[in-house]
Amino acid sequence: MAGSTTHSLFGIYRGLGRGAYMVSLSRAVNRFGDFVEVTIVLILSVSLGLDSKSAGVVTSLAFLLRFFGQMAGGFISDRVERRKLLPLMQGILSAIYLFGALMAKEDRSDIVVLAILLSSPFRGATSPITNAMAADYSIESGRMTDVFSLLYLSTNLGVALGSAIAGYLFSSLTLLFLLSGTVILLSALLSLLFLPASEKRDGIRAEEEEDSCLPGWKILLFLFILFHFMSNFYYNGTTFLLPLELGEMAGGERGALVYSRMTSINALTVILLTSVVTCLTKRLGHIGAIVLAQLFFIVSSLIFSAAQKESIFIATMALWTVGEILMATNASAYLNGFIPQDKRGAANALFLGGGSMGSSFAPVVLGVLVLKAGFSASHIILSGVSLSLVFYSLLIGRIKRRFSLKEA
Repeated sequence: MAGSTTHSLFGIYRGLGRGAYMVSLSRAVNRFGDFVEVTIVLILSVSLGLDSKSAGVVTSLAFLLRFFGQMAGGFISDRVERRKLLPLMQGILSAIYLFGALMAKEDRSDIVVLAILLSSPFRGATSPITNAMAADYSIESGRMTDVFSLLYLSTNLGVALGSAIAGYLFSSLTLLFLLSGTVILLSALLSLLFLPASEKRDGIRAEEEEDSCLPGWKILLFLFILFHFMSNFYYNGTTFLLPLELGEMAGGERGALVYSRMTSINALTVILLTSVVTCLTKRLGHIGAIVLAQLFFIVSSLIFSAAQKESIFIATMALWTVGEILMATNASAYLNGFIPQDKRGAANALFLGGGSMGSSFAPVVLGVLVLKAGFSASHIILSGVSLSLVFYSLLIGRIKRRFSLKEA
């Protein structure tokens, strides 16, 4: 494989090509500037004064519209040039936020809510487009895992910095929308001016084209969407349980403080260890790394189920985050490795959509489960979900070998 000499820890992101670097930078700036998204619940409930029911309805509608945006963006990106579609989506998102800033200044809370809802499908559309572009750009280096590792790291850097700044902007809704729109406009300009053309779709490696177009890729896609549904159910089920459990164990304010420390450990672990984990586990292959991720999740959930001290929760979060890194950097790379290039947008949309559905089910199911069985049993059941995904991952790998589909 090209780039095999770059497996050293410090060289893992070298030589990926201009396209990989620019799409990662665009994603980082986009996520950094989306201050509206990271404070959406606070905007609705505190700044606009909506009651919990109304805020919940608006948030759910925003999620639904984002889902439809993911679907539409992914499918459209298979029919038009992705490097032109991405800045268009970012530009429209920026324009809506700037309009929201004007309405916030005029105290038009109803229009601000409308702006939040209108922005959601365009936010959703950017994810499958950038994922497909990252896969396209990886053709140059032949190192899809490294490209998605860089994209994941860039995303988390943007979110971490943006979340920190959003807290300071929250006192002025006008300023929050204004800066969000401005930074995302910068992201659109970066995409428009500096994203290079990817290799032509008929220029894809002959063996990749031959393998990807076998009938088996559609079966694998369906199986992997179901896998992502279950994986996101586990992930968001855990992040739903932890703040509730800590609040009950340590009290509301103290629990919130401990959970904020856990999220900080999560972000710090991602930033410091993504390249390390990617480098050390590359020889395992995508399925091997995904199985290892589930083992980290299983152990972490079992520790969470028995933990009684705040320090144990905080330390275990670092262990849990290693599993998150392994999943995030390998699942998308594995998916895009067997999907034909001209179907990647739609495939990523379906993949992300399946994950979103898993995320949406998790709080409902876990909320009932906690009431019936308690926190400890809920964590154990979630560890069982991850254990089932170990066997499911191995099954997917076996089916992939059955169809002779090669990893990129």
